[in-house]
Amino acid sequence: MARKRFERDWGKAVPWVALAIALYGAVLSTVQWRDSRAEKERRLDVSLAFGSPVAKGRQFPTGLEFKAENPGYQIVHVAAGGLFLPDGSILWFGRGTGDWQFPKDIGPGGNAGILWVSQDLATLCDSLIARGLNGTVTLTGFCQDGLGKFHKSEPLEFSIDDARKLARAQIEGAKSEDSGGTRRAVERFRR
Repeated sequence: MARKRFERDWGKAVPWVALAIALYGAVLSTVQWRDSRAEKERRLDVSLAFGSPVAKGRQFPTGLEFKAENPGYQIVHVAAGGLFLPDGSILWFGRGTGDWQFPKDIGPGGNAGILWVSQDLATLCDSLIARGLNGTVTLTGFCQDGLGKFHKSEPLEFSIDDARKLARAQIEGAKSEDSGGTRRAVERFRR
């Protein structure tokens, strides 16, 4: 009698065990599919910040920093970069902004950045003012890859007036010091 009862109970459990195995297989294959897709995907993490960046244990002058990092497994070919402005227009970086020449390849785990300080920051502020922007504006940095996909940063509240004053102070300070010292420090920061 106990044997019949066991067979009857086991007969009820078999469909549940089969369902659990099927569910486990579906979850496992989905995770593997997502991981293989992530390995093939080209990604860039773009950031835009105003402040004093620290790289390789060294602090650099205060300015506007644009950075693109590749957290993926594929090389990303960056065709262009720039800033989205609040009025909907785009301020494209020149072909040779700083040490960052377009087009540029960023390998897995690699990054590239631009730091606008002193004269470069003043020129950027003047360019924004020439476009009719003043006060505090919202800027969004972006890179466009070789496939035409845009990789955007988080929006940044940027005070044109404060940045312009800072740039002028840096220019005046550089005239009184070694004028190449600040420039050399910035060039080492750029990759």
